[in-house]
Amino acid sequence: QMAGEALYWYARARKSTFEEVLPESLKRTADYAECLLSLDPKYGLIPVADAPYGIYAPEKLALLAYIMPHSHWVTLFRQAWSHCSGITADMLALLLEPKIPAEGPGLRSFLSMPDTGAVSSVRKWNDTYLKIFQCGGNSGANHAHQDKGSFVIQAGRDTVAMDPGVGSYDDVIGSSLGKVHWHNMLIPIEDGALMEPDITIGAKPQAEGNDTYFHSVMDLTPTWQKDYILWRRTLYSKTAEVLEVKDEYALRRGTGVAFCLITPLEVKVDGNQALLTGKDSQTIVTSNEDCRMRTESVPAGGSRTLQRLWIESDHKQGVLKTIFRFSESTKGES
Repeated sequence: QMAGEALYWYARARKSTFEEVLPESLKRTADYAECLLSLDPKYGLIPVADAPYGIYAPEKLALLAYIMPHSHWVTLFRQAWSHCSGITADMLALLLEPKIPAEGPGLRSFLSMPDTGAVSSVRKWNDTYLKIFQCGGNSGANHAHQDKGSFVIQAGRDTVAMDPGVGSYDDVIGSSLGKVHWHNMLIPIEDGALMEPDITIGAKPQAEGNDTYFHSVMDLTPTWQKDYILWRRTLYSKTAEVLEVKDEYALRRGTGVAFCLITPLEVKVDGNQALLTGKDSQTIVTSNEDCRMRTESVPAGGSRTLQRLWIESDHKQGVLKTIFRFSESTKGES
């Protein structure tokens, strides 16, 4: 926002056009906007890493939507513009808004950003879409969270498996959201204590997909060298109705593992099965028969309360298969 206004006045002072002074790098962010675009209307971009949660102000998006009129920066800007009823005191947003298209483009079924390791799959599901987003990361990245291998699932307007984003650094909860137990991870446990990965080491998924299926493999062993001899995570979804998460692992230290799943939805556990219920979706989560499931409500900063589903195994090595089956919600909420 501030950079855009500075560039606008710089162009005026140099008697140049606004377009002539815009950095080329800004014009190469269209894939980023689409990859992280949220289907859940409570968010603009999917909150991951140090991204705030919620809908961004239009003044933060106007310049990007203007530069890339055929991108989902337009989708994000129009969502924000509607959210604030077109009321803003930002001069640049008011100047650019009439020049920005009324809506963004369609969604691609598969998108990969190999430089950053982010991938997304968007497939038709019932009368809406199912989105899977998986984040990787480069070694030495600043502000990295303990999230390599984590993923986000959105079914229609519901975020089924989420990343909480970031909170205020001066808040004890907000400053902890980067920890491993706030992400959808397989965590080594030693006598009840959770291990933590090395955030300075990167990992990226090898993924492919189309309008029918999605497949991703990540070797996460290097990020957990002290704790895992092996951790390889595979996401496989032959159709949009089912997602299988296969975690192959062998512990270097620890007494077992726990699959941590973060969700804002209502959760009911029955044996080794959990039911997650939202406005558009019902998700049945199952895992190995000898696993234990339990859930807890956790404050996530501000007025947010999320659910943490634990799937625990006492095996020091093996394969943990967690199946997500998506169906239409019976709640009938609008």
